[in-house]
Amino acid sequence: MCLRTDAGQPIAHVAGEAGISRRCLVKWYARWRAHGENGLLDHSSRPVTSPAPTLGSTGR
Repeated sequence: MCLRTDAGQPIAHVAGEAGISRRCLVKWYARWRAHGENGLLDHSSRPVTSPAPTLGSTGR
């Protein structure tokens, strides 16, 4: 998909043929451009950092 997009095929056309949203392809294409094949590997969706709890937040 990324090679086809890089070759100039419209993102909407490539996404439609792949059965994914245009938004999804844009995200994957950006990762591929930034990191190559490694950018397309599965990775955790867990945030790298998490805000510290504030005083008085008990989660209840």
